[in-house]
Amino acid sequence: MGSDVRAARRKIAPMRLRPVLLALLVVGAGGCGGSSGPLDPLVVGTQQYFSIDWQSSPRGSQRVVQGYIKTNWGLAATNLRLLVDALEPDGRLITQRLIWLGGQLTPGTRAYFETTMPSAPAYRVRVFAFDWVQSPEMFGR
Repeated sequence: MGSDVRAARRKIAPMRLRPVLLALLVVGAGGCGGSSGPLDPLVVGTQQYFSIDWQSSPRGSQRVVQGYIKTNWGLAATNLRLLVDALEPDGRLITQRLIWLGGQLTPGTRAYFETTMPSAPAYRVRVFAFDWVQSPEMFGR
């Protein structure tokens, strides 16, 4: 009789887990959808810290947006991400692309960036996010 009870439990256990697994799947998938809207830079006023010099040029059926970002501040920056927007003539957003710049951008230096974009009448390049590199010397340690 003991083996019959164990066999019955093995059949019932997966059936009890199905609703739980289904609920987890639905909740987990809810956060995996597409973007809820256009991205905006996470930091406002980055123009005082960085200057961006860029241009777009044709490459096949797409455009290449390329240029340099330079830090104008006295601290090194890391985890730099640039937001490139493709725009309609009236400024409406067509599409966006985030570019990750590896390494550090030390004071007074510049870094090259390049990304392909669909053809558009206009483009815009902005700093999306970054982190300042802080050292113990900054705090007198």
